[in-house]
Parts: sequence; structure tokens; C-alpha cells
Amino acid sequence: MAENRSYKPNARWTLRRVLVLLVLVAVLPSLAVQAVLVRRWLASNYREQAETNLEFARAVGELFEGYIADLGRTEGAIADMIVRLPDGLAGSPEDLNELLEAQAAQYPAVSALALADGEGRVVACSDRSVVGIQLADRGYFREAMAAGPDRWVISDLLVSRRTGGAEVIVARAVYREGRPIGIILAAVPPTRLADAAVELQRVQGGTLLLFDRTGRPIFRSPAVELTDAQTEAYQEALLLSALSGREASGQFVSPVTGQRMVAARVPTGRLGWVAGAGRDVETVNAAAWGAMRNALWANLVLIGACAGVLLLTGRAMQRDATALSRQMAAAARGEPVTGEPLRIGEFRLLSEGFAAATDERRRAEEALRRREATLNAVLDALPVGVAIADMRGRLVRVNAATREIWGMMPETTSWEQYGQFVGYRLETGERLEAEEWPMARALRHGETSAGQLIEIEPFGGAERRIILHNGAPVRDEAGAIIGGVVAMVDVTERMKTQQALRDSESFYRQTLESIPGMVFTTRPDGYCDYQSQQWADYTGVPASEHVGAGWNDLLHGDDRARAMRAWIDAVEGRAPYDVDYRVRRHDGAYEWFKVRGRPIHDDEGRIVRWFGVATNIDAMVRAEQALRDSEEKLKQVVDELRRSNEDLQQFAYVASHDLREPLRMVAGFTTLLKDRFADRLGGEGREFIDFAVDGATRMQQLLDGLLAYSRVSTRAEPPAPMPMREAFDAALANLWGVVRQTEGEVTAGELPTVRADRTQMVQLLQNLIANALKFRRDGAAPRVHVSAERHDGQWLLRVADNGIGIDPQHAERIFLVFNRLHPRGRYEGTGIGLAICKKIVERHGGRIWVESAAGEGATFCFTLPAAEE
Repeated sequence: MAENRSYKPNARWTLRRVLVLLVLVAVLPSLAVQAVLVRRWLASNYREQAETNLEFARAVGELFEGYIADLGRTEGAIADMIVRLPDGLAGSPEDLNELLEAQAAQYPAVSALALADGEGRVVACSDRSVVGIQLADRGYFREAMAAGPDRWVISDLLVSRRTGGAEVIVARAVYREGRPIGIILAAVPPTRLADAAVELQRVQGGTLLLFDRTGRPIFRSPAVELTDAQTEAYQEALLLSALSGREASGQFVSPVTGQRMVAARVPTGRLGWVAGAGRDVETVNAAAWGAMRNALWANLVLIGACAGVLLLTGRAMQRDATALSRQMAAAARGEPVTGEPLRIGEFRLLSEGFAAATDERRRAEEALRRREATLNAVLDALPVGVAIADMRGRLVRVNAATREIWGMMPETTSWEQYGQFVGYRLETGERLEAEEWPMARALRHGETSAGQLIEIEPFGGAERRIILHNGAPVRDEAGAIIGGVVAMVDVTERMKTQQALRDSESFYRQTLESIPGMVFTTRPDGYCDYQSQQWADYTGVPASEHVGAGWNDLLHGDDRARAMRAWIDAVEGRAPYDVDYRVRRHDGAYEWFKVRGRPIHDDEGRIVRWFGVATNIDAMVRAEQALRDSEEKLKQVVDELRRSNEDLQQFAYVASHDLREPLRMVAGFTTLLKDRFADRLGGEGREFIDFAVDGATRMQQLLDGLLAYSRVSTRAEPPAPMPMREAFDAALANLWGVVRQTEGEVTAGELPTVRADRTQMVQLLQNLIANALKFRRDGAAPRVHVSAERHDGQWLLRVADNGIGIDPQHAERIFLVFNRLHPRGRYEGTGIGLAICKKIVERHGGRIWVESAAGEGATFCFTLPAAEE
């Protein structure tokens, strides 16, 4: 009994002591560890906040530097558009204002977009009230004019003459022919810049700032009205360091809130500005201090509670613990847990929990089986093949899509059951070894396979398929491989489609390159994104260097503005583009091209692309110009010939009409002189008078012939249908005396009806027949025959004789006026008869020529239009 009494106090004390010590050992080191962790947390928070401030400051700087740089590029593009306009800055003010309005609408932070000439006067602006303002005294105007053609400048914060408010100016010079002719500038109020940083400020949760090159705040987010004193207070070491080009981070007292801030200042590179970010120290440290206080109070409460419970319920705890252990043993054996009464509520809860654990385990096992069935159903519903294997490679799950891909039997559950997999590398066609499959790589080496294409041979002799494999190992919490999973997608049709698409694109490219012209395509906004190889071959410049609007640089200077204006009008008006302009060849020469562009629409009528072809028409243009020059020269020659012909006809008429009377007087009085004074003149005098009379007579014959030649045009009748037989009969009647005198014979075959002047046809046949009778051979009676035949839609008539003939070298000469081949003493005539024939034939749209040889007779041929024509 004594031993028992000594044991119980010792046992009771030992339990309480151990519990107390355990509580103290668990809680007090925890407090110490938490204190150390909080201290390190404070330091880490400070470093993280400093780095975060730098990141946000960089983000602010990059945001506004990118925005300003984009605005500067836009100004450059606008400057190029203005320079390409025919009148440049002197163009229509309304057109320039509308152009600036359209560009300013794309930048919400820009309050005005203006254009100033070289003297600093605003000539156009998106805000009409600014036109006429003088900017020559502004620093940014001088800086922009001196910056060069490819640089933009930005001003410090200044007071707007337009609104009276603060704003920053982004300016860029407008260059033409290598010199600045003005500037284009954008006014950006700081309040609008601040709007762009609102989202960053929300994420950062602190303060964001932007300073100009003088250190003056451009804006602050959250926004506040800064006094001059507050503005000066920002000129601290962090800002001065950043203005000198170095990033800076540290603490300072905010001139706005008076709080100590963790802050960062970052230079913005090309802008010369400084971006800043900060957060108050109290907010940074609040979370750490709060966590430490909460942990301290929780531990103190826990120690007190545990001590009270140990002191008040030690014996009950021992008794209930013994009963609880018996219930736990029963639960472990799977026996029903008895409801043994317990005095302490927590132990009763544990008891009830152990009692419910068995039921819960049974329910969990049932739920697990249901989840397994659900998972199998979900996997079978997936269009993607999924295979899951354990660490030994045995399949634990294979869904329906996998079985369909491989042709597996529904009951297949392991690799061994369906034999050796057969697959080939898509790139080389080589067969995969067993260890190269994604599942093997995942199980053996822990490798993850992504996007591996394998051409497989499904079981059952089915057609080969191309399968996309993604494999990965399955690991436990310790990182050990406990299985593998492979996802498979049948991409056979997709690969065929892609190959067909590649073939189609290749065919499309080859088709474009084979078109006999320079092909180009553009985006819906008119930005050129493709030039065919013909462009590079012709210009000698890679097509990649002339995308966008760069193609315009290769145009002739006289055509450049016109071509660009037409392209802008076509894009804005959604109308076809048809322009002719000259393009510089690789050797520096310019040739004409006809350029046609057409918009391509989608099913809803929206333009999705522009397609165009430039065709070389230089030869045609030059031919047309040569033709115009020839036509002009021909017109001048025709006019000159017409005037010359009119003068000649007038001269012929005057010479033949007005001079005939004096010649008759000379011949008459000379004959009278011979008759009355023959006995006084003597033989020599009478001979001289005979010479004078003969000369006057021949002169009168020449004048008669010249008058007849001129009357072919002046007294002609309009052509009308007439039978050539009638003209032949009339001519023969007029020559009847000559025919009898020469004992000649004149015949004719069947003659046609032609469209002609009847009188001139009689004259034509009469002159040709008379010539044939006159130039007859000695000792042979003349024979003349007139015939006709149809030839090339006209009537070809021939007058053939058996006379002395004509040497072919004189075949053209005989049709000239006053041209004779024989002396006047042998054959009489004036040399005008054949010239008259030629003029008559040509007046009727025909031609005349002679076919002959000396001593073999001659055949005069001429053509006339048929009556039905």
C-alpha cells in the first residue's frame, strides 16, 4: 500500500510536469523563432519593397518613354506625309488641320497636334484656335530645328499659351531637300499622362512620380496639388542621383504626407526624365509587426490555457486518456467502439471522432470507388488519348481514345498484352526503340516529352497514323517516380491539312513570282507588307527595305507626291488604285509602270487585304509619245503640203490663165510682122520671127497643159458609179483622127463599173491611149488594148501597147511634171500628160505605174475603187 501511495503522487506529478514542460518547450522556442523570423521579414520586406519600387519606377519610365517615342515616330510619319504633299506646308490649311485632327484622335494623352513653319508660326493645328501663334521664342522650337531629320525632342514642364495650364511638348523637325522647313509638335498635359499610370499605381499601392529634366514633378499618382515648397523638397539626393543618370533607392520624408518613405528614382534614358516610386515605411512594416504581436498573444494564451487545464484536470485527463486508448485500440482492430463515459469534453470529442472514423473510412473507400468510376468515364469521354502506368510500366488506366488510336482490345490492361509498339520518327522515318517512347523516357529517366510526333502502326494492320505525344513522370511528395502519364492526339488529318496549306502557299508564292509584273500586297490600312522578287530584281534593292511606304522613295520625283496622294485616296475611299508613274531601275534609269491595286473583301464586305500589280509600260508610253510626235510632224507636213499645193494650184491657174493672153498677142503680132514686112526682113529676119512664133506657141501649149493639171483638183466632180466602157468610148471618139492617121488599132476587153469622176476617167484613158499612139515603133502600126481584173478589193486596169517601150530606170521619172525622155524634134508634147494621169488616179485613191522594157512596148497599170465600195 505504501508503495502504491508513493507511486500515485509521483505518477500524477510526472504527467503534469511532463505536459507543462512540453508546452514550455514547444511554445517558448516558437516565440523566439518567430521573433527572429519577423526581424528578418522586416529586412526582407524592405529589400523587396526597394526592388519593387525600382521595378515600378522602371515601368513608369518605360511606359512614358515608349509613349513619347511612339508619338515621336508618329510625328515623323506625319512629317513624311506632309513633305510628300505637292504643296507641303503651303498646302490647304483645312486639309492639314483635318490630317492633324485624325492623328491626334489616336493619342488620348495629346491635347493638341500642331504644325509650325520655319519662322515659328503655327500654320495648322487640331485645335483651330492655336493657328497663328508664334513659337520661335520657345526652347523646344530651336532644339527641334537643330536636332536633325531623325530625332524628336521633348520640353520640360511649361505653361501653355493655349490653355494656360501645364504641359509638355514633343517636337520633331519637318525636313525637305535636306533642310528643316518647320516642326510638328504634340502638347501633352501632365494630367493626361497621369491617367496612363493609374493602373500601375493601383497595382503598386504606393506613390508614382515623374520628373522633367530640371527635377520638377510632371505628375504624382495619387494626384495632389503641390506647393512650391513641396516641389523644392523633392530635390533630394535620390532625385539628383537619378538626374545624373544613375538609379537610386533609399528612404526619405515625403513633403506631401510627412511620412518616411521607401523610394526609388530611375532615369528614363532618352527623355532625360526621372521616374519615381515609393511606399511609406509604416505600411511596409505593418504586416510583420502585426504578425509578431498576434503570434505573441496566441502563445501566451496557449501557455495559460494549458497550465490551467493541467492544474485543474490532470487526474481526469489521465483517466480519460486510459479509456480513450482502449477505444483507439478497438478502432485499430476494426472492432466496434464502446461508448465508455469520459468526463473531459475534448476527450469525448476524440472518442466520438474515433467512433466515426471507422464509418468515415468505409464511406471514403466507397467514395474512392465512385471517383474511380467517374474518372474512368471522364477519361473515356476525352477526345485525347490518355495512358497512365505505374512505376513498373503496368497500365493502370487507358481511356477509350487510346484504345481507338492503337486498336487495343477493351480488356487490355498492360503493355505485354498487346505486344510490341511500332512507331517511326516523323522527320527521318527511323523506327523508335523501346526506350525512346515517351512513357519509357518518363519512367526510366524522369523526362518530360512535349510535342513529340510519332508515326505509328496501329494493331490489326490499320493504316499508319501520326500521333502527337506528351509524356511526363508522376512523382510522390518526395520527388520519387511512382508512375507515368502520356497524352496522345491523332493529328493525321491536321498534318495533311498543314501540308496541303504549305503546298498551297508555295504554289501561291510561285504563281506570284511568275506573274509578268511586280506584285505587291498590303494590309487593310495600306501598309505594304510584300513585294515580289521581280521588284528586287528590277530596282536592285531588297524588297524588305521598301515595305510600308518605302516604295515611294524609288519613284521619280515628279510622280512621287501624285502616286502617294492617289494611294491614300484609294485606301480611304476603299476604291481601286490605277496610277501610271516612273520607277528607278537598278542602273538609275526610270521607266513607266502602270500600277493597279484592288481591295480584297471578306464575306462581310470588310477589306482584309490589298493586291496589286505593277506592269512595265515604258515601251508603250515611248511608242505613244513617238506616235504623237510623228502625228504632229505629219500634221505639220500635211499642212505644209496643203499650203504648197494650194500655192502651186494658184500659180498654175495664174500662169496658165493670165499669161495665155499676152502669149497670144506675142504670137499674133509676130506673125503679123512677118506677113507685112517679110520683104524688108530678109531670110535671117524671117527665120528669127519663125523661132519667136514657135516659142510662143510651145509656151502656150505648156500653159494649157499646166492649166489642165491644176484643174484635176480645182474643177473635179465628186466620184460616182460609172461604167469604164463609156469613158473608153468617149476617149476613143476624141482620138479617132489620130487613130486613122497612125493606122492604129485600139481595143478593150470587159470593163467594170467604178466610183470615179466621169470627165477625168475620159481624160485618163485619152492621155494613156494618145501616148501609146504617139510613141509607136517605126514601120509598125500601133496596137493598144485596155483590160481589167479584180485585185485586192479594187479594179486593176491595164493599157498595153506595142510601142518603143520605156527603160525601167525611168519608170518613176515619166510621171513628173514637164519631164520628157525624148527630144522635142522627134516626139511632140509638153511632158504633163502622164503627170495629169498620176494626179487623177491618186485623187481617186489608187496608184499608177508602168511595166515595160526598152523596145518591147509598155503597159500602164492603175487601180480604181469598185462601184460597190
